[in-house]
Amino acid sequence: MKNTSLKSWQGITCVIGLDWGDSGKGRLIDDLSSRADIVARYSGGSNTGHTVKNKYGKFAMHIMPSGIFNQKAQCLIGRGVACDLESLIEDEMAQLQKAAISWKNLIIDEQASLTMPWHKLRDGLREEFRLKKIGTTKRGVGPTYADRIERVGLRIKDLMSSDFKDKLFEEVKIQNKFFNLKLNPTQIYRRYLKFSKLLKPYVGQTIPIVKNAQNMG
Repeated sequence: MKNTSLKSWQGITCVIGLDWGDSGKGRLIDDLSSRADIVARYSGGSNTGHTVKNKYGKFAMHIMPSGIFNQKAQCLIGRGVACDLESLIEDEMAQLQKAAISWKNLIIDEQASLTMPWHKLRDGLREEFRLKKIGTTKRGVGPTYADRIERVGLRIKDLMSSDFKDKLFEEVKIQNKFFNLKLNPTQIYRRYLKFSKLLKPYVGQTIPIVKNAQNMG
């Protein structure tokens, strides 16, 4: 940037790291988000992570954007994210709740994909039988995106729909058959029904929010 700096920049700042992890992106985003109006995560899953240290304490985030600590900013989880709700709700939100930090500024795109229990199992099985290991974290991110591309993966909007139970049971039946798994659909449904009730106030469409902000300058 000419005659300016990131600290005084008033436009859109995009932090991208396509080659390596652990490159300091999280620390940079944490700094930038303290002065942002909107902080949006556009892709990735729970295999990535960033540790945030601030006046509230130390937090290990995987799905939740760092912008959650800026209560004045809208914090967006975009449609390209693979949402691991076990991580987001049972771990990350639990950390925030313990520190009395609200996530009222959070919006999760209804088109975001759900990382389900079978994705994690498939991730582990594939790695186990590979001749050359790729070092997967076994968090199910790859299989989540594979199902998305095949147009068979569940999304946040499915979790919020009245026919979620039917969709879930059908998908569990397919996963058990294709991958020789022994998943219990009733147990999964009960757990995710609790997730849906908790997340319902925070689900929406993130693209109109970003476009509106762009148009307003």
